[in-house]
Amino acid sequence: FAGFIILEVIACFIFFFAVYFIFFTKRITNYFEQLDKGIEEFSEGNFDIKFEVRNEDELSNMARNLNRTTGEIKRILDKERNEEKNRKEFITSIAHDLRTPLTSVIGYLQLVMSKFPESRKNEDVLIKNEEYVRIAYEKAIRLQGLIEDLFSFTKTDSTELRLHLAEI
Repeated sequence: FAGFIILEVIACFIFFFAVYFIFFTKRITNYFEQLDKGIEEFSEGNFDIKFEVRNEDELSNMARNLNRTTGEIKRILDKERNEEKNRKEFITSIAHDLRTPLTSVIGYLQLVMSKFPESRKNEDVLIKNEEYVRIAYEKAIRLQGLIEDLFSFTKTDSTELRLHLAEI
């Protein structure tokens, strides 16, 4: 009878151990599947994903590291998008700043050209034309400076600009 009870205890122990083992491995397997799905979403470009941190084990450490990585990548992408937006605004501003003096130059030169035959006969028109030419020249010089600034900026933004270090 004692052998039978020991056999039953061992059978119960094996049964409960098997149930516990299956339950425990199922939890770990589900956690792996969750992490795997999250990593798949992450690889498809979803950087808003948050990995669940369950315990203080290796898998949870991996989930924490993945959360940090996705956060850092998202921060870097947001920074790059913001820099690209600023670059586009800067280029738009430069285009506007270049267009304004150019419009003035063209307008004043059109005025001089339309009054050119009259300017030979009329002293006042000749003086006005000289003023228009002076204004057009000043605007052209300003435009040249803006264009030089733009070229300087594009050189510093690209790899064309190289530093030549010298002792002073």
